[in-house]
Amino acid sequence: DYVVRSFNADKPYDQFVREQLAGDELNPDDPNVLIATSYLRNPIYEYNSADTESQRQNIINEISDTSGELFLGLSFGCARCHDHKFDPILQKDCYRLQAFFTPVIWREDLKLATPEQKRTYEEEMKRWEEATAGPRAKLDALMKPKITSSQKNTAKRFPQPVQDFYWKPEQDKTPLEKQVSYFVQRQLDEKVDALKPEKFKLEEKAAYEAIMKEFAPYEAMKPAPLPVAFVATDVGRDVPPTSYKSRKVTADDVKPGFLSILDPTDAKITPPEKLNSTGRRTALANWITRPDNQLSTRVIVNRVWQYHFGRGLVATTSDFGKLGEKPSHPELLDWLATEFVKNGWSIKWLHRTIMNSATYQQTARRQPPQVALLKDPENRWLWRMNPRRLDSDQARDALLTISGEMSPDAGGPSADATRGRRTVYTKKIRNSQDEFLHSFDAPPGYASVAKRDETTTALQSLLMMNGDWPLQRARAMANRLLKDPAAKPDDVARKAFELVYSRPPTPRELSSSASFLKQQEALLKQEHPEIPMLTNPLVDAKDLFGSHPLAATKAVAFKPGTAFEKMRVTMGETEGETFTVEAVVYLDSLYPNAAVRTIASRWNSDEHVKGWSFGITSTASRYKANNLIVQLSGDDFQGSQLYQVVASDIRIPVKTPYYVAAVITNTPPEDQKFGGTVTFYALDLSNPKAEWQTATQKHILTGGYVNPDHGLIIGGREREAKSLWDGAISRVVVTNSALPKSQLSFGTKEAAPRSMFDAQAETLASTSEPRFVWEKSKVKDPSPRSSAKHEALADLCHALINSNEFIYLH
Repeated sequence: DYVVRSFNADKPYDQFVREQLAGDELNPDDPNVLIATSYLRNPIYEYNSADTESQRQNIINEISDTSGELFLGLSFGCARCHDHKFDPILQKDCYRLQAFFTPVIWREDLKLATPEQKRTYEEEMKRWEEATAGPRAKLDALMKPKITSSQKNTAKRFPQPVQDFYWKPEQDKTPLEKQVSYFVQRQLDEKVDALKPEKFKLEEKAAYEAIMKEFAPYEAMKPAPLPVAFVATDVGRDVPPTSYKSRKVTADDVKPGFLSILDPTDAKITPPEKLNSTGRRTALANWITRPDNQLSTRVIVNRVWQYHFGRGLVATTSDFGKLGEKPSHPELLDWLATEFVKNGWSIKWLHRTIMNSATYQQTARRQPPQVALLKDPENRWLWRMNPRRLDSDQARDALLTISGEMSPDAGGPSADATRGRRTVYTKKIRNSQDEFLHSFDAPPGYASVAKRDETTTALQSLLMMNGDWPLQRARAMANRLLKDPAAKPDDVARKAFELVYSRPPTPRELSSSASFLKQQEALLKQEHPEIPMLTNPLVDAKDLFGSHPLAATKAVAFKPGTAFEKMRVTMGETEGETFTVEAVVYLDSLYPNAAVRTIASRWNSDEHVKGWSFGITSTASRYKANNLIVQLSGDDFQGSQLYQVVASDIRIPVKTPYYVAAVITNTPPEDQKFGGTVTFYALDLSNPKAEWQTATQKHILTGGYVNPDHGLIIGGREREAKSLWDGAISRVVVTNSALPKSQLSFGTKEAAPRSMFDAQAETLASTSEPRFVWEKSKVKDPSPRSSAKHEALADLCHALINSNEFIYLH
């Protein structure tokens, strides 16, 4: 959000750089400046590494190497072991640059708030602490031995010298010991956070729950926590040494400085007043952003040029040294750098100047003259515009825009890639990238990338043709075009071209598209007769559920291809990782493939996304047909993403009413080190004398499968159509605890805990109940669809977005 706001506000680039390098020293009380030091937090952090000393040095290496390439266009990292082989960068210069960053320490204790907000929070927190002194003392007495034991056990994995100085009093630690201790502390804190009451002994768990009840009357007094700042500062005014060794030289404490060829003296450092910081990074930031520093100004204008043309005036945008390419237009590069500074370091001025030029406004559809092919076949001198493929972010955002699904929201928490937010706001998981973004060469996130790859591969074409995500966008676009039911084929075809290509169709394109729509619609009607549209999903259940005492009298009909495919539920709370889900169901049919008929879920079917689903397997399933299953996607004991199907081997036949339940827990039994269990229950409601069926199966997930980013869906899954229920559902109950059989919601005698969600058919079908919203799917379903017109139009949209004209910029 800081970066986006800075560019939108046209923050001067020199200020932008200074804030990222030293925002904590420039204005630590302004959260909009302090957050800029997130730049210093991007090196790879190995959360479970016991070699914390090396990790600290690797992070400083990466910050200094990236800063040298990013701001100055010079490969300082090549001089880490010896003088640079090609550029005038001494080995000492590498460590002179590094010395600016040697004091850096990551912080978890700072808040993104103004002084007034902090003061208000502290006052409210003090009142809450005074009111809860009693229960807090009891909680500390219960938890402190566990926390101490956990910390001591975790600390044993580190080398003995590290353990020795970690346990020192904070005031006795050297700056280097404080930095290394930080990485130890993070691992200890993580283990403490994993101390869950569900894993306590029974008496301790009961004591914990009793104490927590004492906090309840004071919950309204407790202030909302201030956001934690993902930032860095210096470890203090005292500086750890910056040292290096070579065959000829051993330097124990290198002082910060710039390139020796420009200034061999040490940098002049002025520590900021009233701050526990060195001022080193401020000195570096001020030197990088000097108006006469043509290293930094030429690098940034060249980067912006590259974004517009696909290639910089200097093609090697992070290497202006001897091994980099020489500028194709050196005078233009220098002129842009000079004018950029004269115009207030304005990035928007730079964009306008480039995009208003005759060079930028050239076409790519130019027949190359013979002299150009002979003298400049690579178009380095820009005698035409280069055609450019949309990058991964642009392609994804363009598809969401033309489908009408793009969310206009700016800023805030990131979202899963399955959501309709701009790509800049989607979560990026380094070792588990989104399939679409990865295929179109999204950077992996392991290092700073000077220039994105622009490959053109068969896999990209296959993904656009057959991938679920592009198919979903085509169907959503068809929904958008069909909002006017009276629109003629010519009208929707014309609008489709305007959305995809930002131009009207030619007469030939319009004629062929309208003809295709008519022919395709006729073919689809022959292949799949349309399903009658239901007007009311509430049906009389006596013919479905029979005369069983537990049978329902009313049910809701869920039918793929109608307006009543699946239902989104808005709940006031989210279930914990131990919970029970129950339902009364009637299944009409199975899928002809391996897809699952889903009863309830909080998941989108992506095995790389966390969530859970409760359903019944279909004809081609590896778990055999009619199997009652739970699908879990969450964390294993190492914190890695894991997907698991937990099958009950209880068979739920079609055309038969059943009560079904699943009790999911991550509390392991005594003989299992990790994971938990799923206990299934089923009862045939067509037979009053039927016996209960039950099965308990183990799973190996330790949690994370309850994803609040996904809503509770009845009869399907989030944004996915190969999972729809076909039949009736008369009741769904979710309880935030593991219910024993005696407390299940159907036919029980014992009083059960309050369910967090309990909806019967009349409630589900009520049009006046705002918590329940019917949704239609966005992709093709193996079941017949209700509208051949919609299918035909989706096919046309899919063809348009698979053309070169959509994928390439001219």
